Amino acid sequence: MTRTSAQALIGVGVLVAAVSLLANPLGLARYPDFGWLPEVGVIIGILAILAGFSAGPGASDQVIE
Repeated sequence: MTRTSAQALIGVGVLVAAVSLLANPLGLARYPDFGWLPEVGVIIGILAILAGFSAGPGASDQVIE
């Protein structure tokens, strides 16, 4: 994984986690409380952030084949 893709993965993870946390207060949800979906979004976001950080420090800008 390249450094750029690791940074993109971190950015996507932050975005998914933030939208999931703020879905109800911002009125993005169809219903006032849509159950377990925000929790799943936060978990997926955190996993994406961790995956990006684990690949980031050792990642170079060159793709190894």
